[in-house]
Amino acid sequence: MEARIAALEAENEEFRKALMKPSPLPLSPPAPGSPPSPPPPPPALTGVTFYSDMSTLTDGKLQDLSGNANHGTIKSVGGTATASQTGGVAGGGAYSFPDFGAYVELPANDGTVISGSKPRSVCYWTKGTGQDASDYPFGFGKDCSGNSGTTFNARFSSGGKMGFMGCADDESGKSTSMSASTDSWQHVCYTYDGSSLKVYVDGAHGVTWSKSLQTVAASSGGVARIGSHTGASYATSKSDLNGVNGMIDEFYILDHAVTGAEIAIMRCFPFRSQGKVCPYV
Repeated sequence: MEARIAALEAENEEFRKALMKPSPLPLSPPAPGSPPSPPPPPPALTGVTFYSDMSTLTDGKLQDLSGNANHGTIKSVGGTATASQTGGVAGGGAYSFPDFGAYVELPANDGTVISGSKPRSVCYWTKGTGQDASDYPFGFGKDCSGNSGTTFNARFSSGGKMGFMGCADDESGKSTSMSASTDSWQHVCYTYDGSSLKVYVDGAHGVTWSKSLQTVAASSGGVARIGSHTGASYATSKSDLNGVNGMIDEFYILDHAVTGAEIAIMRCFPFRSQGKVCPYV
């Protein structure tokens, strides 16, 4: 019996040594035409209070994928906004707005309506179909009563240029030097650091304005909308609704002024999340 055990131990030792030897054959190269491995997912962003891919729904609402459960309610004011599963910036889904008649209302809280002069960023992909000075891609805060800075609204100014309206002193809108595209997707970021408001289009810094914002908080009646201004009458009257005409994709709200590196992450995420190569790096 002892001899048999010794023989088995010797056999196991030889097998172990064989495993430790390097293979005499080189590793096989990838087969010609094999697709490259998909790139790794981008680093996680911090301070995201709302994020939607603008196509995923939960219980009929636009799902907040940030984990904060700020799901958006689709509002119709004589029109219909729809979540499409195709046509998005990276070939996935996006949200289509009919100009006047529909928008998305987010739950009003400290995460969606970032109040006062607190830093914040709102970033998204957009593709217009003829924007004009009455179109608002988003609106946060409360309509003003002669006070400046009470709202935080993206606004298209004369000629379809991308601008901003904070209320009162900003009623005419202020334009960047880059017009909104009507036939291709563009990535837009509005950032505010407590004193300076900047607009980035396709990753490029377009304009900076010195602003002392006093965005009205949710607790004081502030609202959060995608595809509409903050005005109270806009929520009930199609003729008053200042919406957006076209599509919006990959919509983010963050609690700080984002950096260029963070903008790059957001621009590339819809491509990398589908295993595609980002065309912007």
